[in-house]
Amino acid sequence: MFRQDVLQNVLAIFGIGISPILVGGAWFRSRKRRDIAKTFLAEIEDVYSRFKAEPKKCEEELYRLRNTVLEGFTQGKISEENRYN
Repeated sequence: MFRQDVLQNVLAIFGIGISPILVGGAWFRSRKRRDIAKTFLAEIEDVYSRFKAEPKKCEEELYRLRNTVLEGFTQGKISEENRYN
């Protein structure tokens, strides 16, 4: 088939070509996860800023938000694929 030195060169070129693709994919996935976290933190900040003068109401709203997020994740309504919908 191929000589050993030719095969080594082909595999090296393939490895060099595929590495940036894999690194780019991992970066993109981590970026999406970070964006999801930022979205939830912004929502928490919004709830806190609206209800900070009413501690009991603030606590209730934060628990409601937490339960909504947990329910969304467990039912598959919130994911990396559909977070922009």
